[in-house]
Amino acid sequence: MITRTISLVLLSLLVLSLPLWAGSGRVGTAGAQELKIPVGSVATALAGANVATTSGVEALYWNPAGVAVLPHTEAMFSYMTYIANIKVNFAGFTTNMGQFGSVGLSAKVMSLGDIDVTTEANPNGTGETYNPSFMVLGATYARRMTDRVFFGGTFQYVYEKIRTEQATGVCFDFGLQYDTKWQGVKFGLVMKNFGPDMTFSGPGFEHSVYIPGDDPQAQRRIVRIVPASFNLPTSVHMGVSMNLVDTEEYAISPHFTFQSNNFSHDEYRLGLEGSFLRRIISLRVGVVQSAAASGFLDENDNYLFGLNAGAGLNIPMGMSHLLFDYSWGKTDFFDDISWFSLRFAF
Repeated sequence: MITRTISLVLLSLLVLSLPLWAGSGRVGTAGAQELKIPVGSVATALAGANVATTSGVEALYWNPAGVAVLPHTEAMFSYMTYIANIKVNFAGFTTNMGQFGSVGLSAKVMSLGDIDVTTEANPNGTGETYNPSFMVLGATYARRMTDRVFFGGTFQYVYEKIRTEQATGVCFDFGLQYDTKWQGVKFGLVMKNFGPDMTFSGPGFEHSVYIPGDDPQAQRRIVRIVPASFNLPTSVHMGVSMNLVDTEEYAISPHFTFQSNNFSHDEYRLGLEGSFLRRIISLRVGVVQSAAASGFLDENDNYLFGLNAGAGLNIPMGMSHLLFDYSWGKTDFFDDISWFSLRFAF
């Protein structure tokens, strides 16, 4: 019965992903870009290549199935300096509830800082400023289906506000991890940000104008501009990881993930992780490559992201662990990106 259920889940995920594969390469056609911003210093150092092995709080973003992997509770706070001096804060919590499964909560908040208000009459600014708000709240449920199969899903609420205009939406992530129990080989499948289109609304779309052809003595009328809706940045990730070396003293694991998008060209993600001194210190490196930039689609296309790297420190505290992680990402055209993460597992 369980095997049949797993097969149906896999088949459903693949069928649902077919429209996404058909739309791959439509660059710049999705909104709600805050959903795409990666979090956590472990996976980002590996360029997001570890969807087959991610676990705990970081799995809330990368693959919800990984929430069910850990048998304990974990809390994490992550801070990132993103491109164009954008600040991103992320906080998450996961806990294992025995036979019921595992649950998790997360919040991601972006800060763009104050932006000057400009108009046609005042292109250099009116003296006013505004601060856009972008937020994603998530709730996750994951379960160990068998000793080898983990499945999870995340519900996300998306909120955007620019001055007096705002947009809200909901979307879902679905993830699967499969442990072959051979040489540490694991597979991962994730479908991210599946949901209905979003649309902005608010008083900024209303204007008082004279209608052409009206009586010259007529009063101004209130007209409303109907904004266009926009797609969410949907993607499908398929990954594989293995343990080249796995001892009590150290471990070395390569990771690979292929990502198909509805908002840009496909991507290839490759990462390598090494843990040393009884897994106390970890070193990571990863690279993400656009299919276009690598020559598969268009050799002349530029791609924003490149090499990633990072390190982690695992401090045992009896039955608990305190973990510090840092990662760095190379970008073109902007300052490089940095992630700082603090995790507590108990």
